[in-house]
Formats: sequence, C-alpha cells, structure tokens
Amino acid sequence: MKTILKKLCLLICAAMMCSFASAAGKSSKKKASPEYTLEKTHDMDANWDMYFETGDETYLENVLAYADSEDLMMTKINKQAKTLMKDENFVKAMEHLGAEVNGNKFDLAYDLELMVSFFVQDEEFADATKYVYSFFPDEMFIRGVVKSTSFWSLVSNANQHEEINIAIQKRLPYLNEKAHMTFVLGLGLNEKIPLLKSDKGSAEYSNDKIYLMPVLINDLDRTVNDWNSLDAEEMPSVKPSSEVNLKKEINSIAPFIMYSANAAMDYPIYYDGELIKPDGTTSAFKATKVNLATKAPQNSTYIYAAQQQFNWLFDKTDAPGKYTLRLSVYTSKQVIAVFEMDFKLKK
Repeated sequence: MKTILKKLCLLICAAMMCSFASAAGKSSKKKASPEYTLEKTHDMDANWDMYFETGDETYLENVLAYADSEDLMMTKINKQAKTLMKDENFVKAMEHLGAEVNGNKFDLAYDLELMVSFFVQDEEFADATKYVYSFFPDEMFIRGVVKSTSFWSLVSNANQHEEINIAIQKRLPYLNEKAHMTFVLGLGLNEKIPLLKSDKGSAEYSNDKIYLMPVLINDLDRTVNDWNSLDAEEMPSVKPSSEVNLKKEINSIAPFIMYSANAAMDYPIYYDGELIKPDGTTSAFKATKVNLATKAPQNSTYIYAAQQQFNWLFDKTDAPGKYTLRLSVYTSKQVIAVFEMDFKLKK
C-alpha cells in the first residue's frame, strides 16, 4: 500500500505540471448538483469562472462538493465482492490499484473515483482500471470522470494559487475520510488537516514545531492587560468562557490564542476567524489572514499570545442558542489546524 501511495503522489504531481484551463460560462451560487453526467463538467468550469471573477469561495465549495461525494465505485465493488473475488484477474487488478483483500471486501485508502482520469492515462494503472470498470455500467466510469475532473481542477489551481490552496485545505477536515486522504496526496501534504472541537471554551494542538491553544474569552481588554503585566518567567493562565450572557456587562466573545513555536516552522503564521450562528449561517464579520507570528519567537520554551486580537459583540437582536467560533491557523503553504469552539448565547 505504501508503494502505491508514493506512486500516486508522483503521478498527481506530474499531472499538475499541466495547466488547468476553464471554459467560459456563468453560474449561480447554488450548491453543485449530485448528478454525475459529462455535462456537469461545464458547471465546474462556470463555477471556476465565477470564483475568479468574484473571489466568492462558495464557488470553490460547489466544485469541492463533487469530490466529497461517496466513492460509489468501491461501494458497488464491495457489494459484489464475493462474486468478484472468484475472478482471479479482478483481484489482481484491484491489488495493483492498491486495494487489500480483507475478508469479503476490498480495502482502499484513497477514493478510486477521484483517480480514474489519472489511471486510464497512466501505463502502469490503465489496464487494471479498465478491467475493474468493465464489470460495471458505463455510467460508473462517467461518474468517475466527473469526480476526478473536479479533483484535477481543485489540485491544479491550488498548485498555482496560494489562496486557493489554503481555502481548500481549510475545508479538508470536513470531507469524507477517503477524499481527505486523496487531497493530502494531491496537495503534497505530510498529513491530514486536524479538526479540534471543544465546548469547554478552549482547545489544544501540537506537533514537533508548534503548540497552539486558542481560548474563548469575554473581556478581551482585561485579558490582554493581564497578559502584558506578566513577567517573562511567569506561567500564563487564561480562564476560558463557554457562554455570553446579555444580562452581564461584557457581551462579547473573542479568541485569545496562545502559542509556542520553533525555528523549524514556516513563517509568517496567520489565522482566520468566523462565527457560525445557531441556524448554521455565518456572521457577516470575518477576520481574515490575521497575523499570529511573523518570525520564530526568541525562546521556543515560552508561551506567547497573538498580538492582533478581534471580537464579536452581541445584543438583544441576536438569537440565543449555540454558536461556534471557527479558527484556522496556517502558513502560506499549509493549514496547521482548524479549531471549532462552541459557546452559548443567553438572554
């Protein structure tokens, strides 16, 4: 399996050397249809045109919706696995594509449908792919072409445009497992993008280069003043909040981000913030590309805090209920982590 995944990385990277050109067209902001016909590739082109015209990431999400759908081909294969396994050539073809036989089913780490267009053009995988698909109606191959076209367009544009790369990466934790893994390969990432959820008012993430701890607070000014009054050697402590109470004097919520990092990190480091309301919509105010760290801290053993802060204010016109503050921390090349912290608004 490791060999095939390495081969997939090389195959995708080679394919991305070709530029992606989209056809002219128009599109509305509605979500992409789950229908998989060859005509749908024109919808993708139109969504790309609208994205480059407006910068509205809704159009990226429309294209991503195709790639995020179920790997229906593998579902159908495993429904018929007992019969298909009687064909020795079918089993060999699946194993050549990286599948492992696990009892009465085939296990595949990536989304087969997302790779169809690549495989049929590659000498090493073309015969095995065609043989596997020969057991199924032509509609299944068309579905794979449409899905892999969406994948091709997203990864190709991501390799050409930094803002698209980061925008896609921020959405990867919300994709199904196989799609997420396939994009990790296609974008040349070291690992999947972590999603950290919490309803306690704080969350943590760390790797060998960085430690991150965003904390929800109500009184931003006081927290910043208390932080700045600490001596360098003092251990910082910030009390998290999991609610906003309109009956109290302070009716706001803010992410206070503490971190430590070393020189091995890529700099600068940024973060985005957006507020998701109880009805699932997003607040009009969004903080974008806020500076977290411009260079490596002088001492990687100390805990620092983001110098640029922002908050959301609430009043009686805001609906009570559960809100989610979503933070994405990233460099110019890669999203480090996505945080979702829930809190309640009370009246």
